[in-house]
Amino acid sequence: MTEPTGVSARVEELRRAFDRAFAEAPDARNEPTEDLLAIRVAGKAYAVRMAEISGLAVDRRIVPVPGSLPELVGLVGVSGRIRPVYDLGALLGAPAEEPGRWLLFLGRADPVALAFSQLDGRLRAAQRDVAPPQAEGTEAWSKHVLEVVRIGSAPCPILNLASIREAIEQRVRALGPRQER
Repeated sequence: MTEPTGVSARVEELRRAFDRAFAEAPDARNEPTEDLLAIRVAGKAYAVRMAEISGLAVDRRIVPVPGSLPELVGLVGVSGRIRPVYDLGALLGAPAEEPGRWLLFLGRADPVALAFSQLDGRLRAAQRDVAPPQAEGTEAWSKHVLEVVRIGSAPCPILNLASIREAIEQRVRALGPRQER
């Protein structure tokens, strides 16, 4: 008994596709990737790993608070919790300007917000496009940049949010306990 021509043609097509899969370069869809947000701080492009943030908000009312930390913009209420807001530009050593309208939230247990000026979008980059800054031949980056990602032909610094969070905590500890009067 012979197979109908339609079935044998389909079997032959599947056999060729199977053989081609081993002869061709690996599919880029199987390559490990990084999900990033492209942002601007004081006019400069940066990226942050989406896995390192706990939220994102825009145009929230920030209540100013007096204090000794120039980076502290104020307080914001989100989901029934009050969170301190820090100016990301000031933390990166950028010239003073109006804090941004976007807020990036770090941490879940003891969250803080970082204010920045512009959200450019979401990126998915191949892990092979992420490298230390020295490998890119770029100028020295901020101490909060340990890696860069290639976007097109240009390297874009990836902010190390754990380093920024640690810098905030060190600044707060340096103030010491509050003295009640």
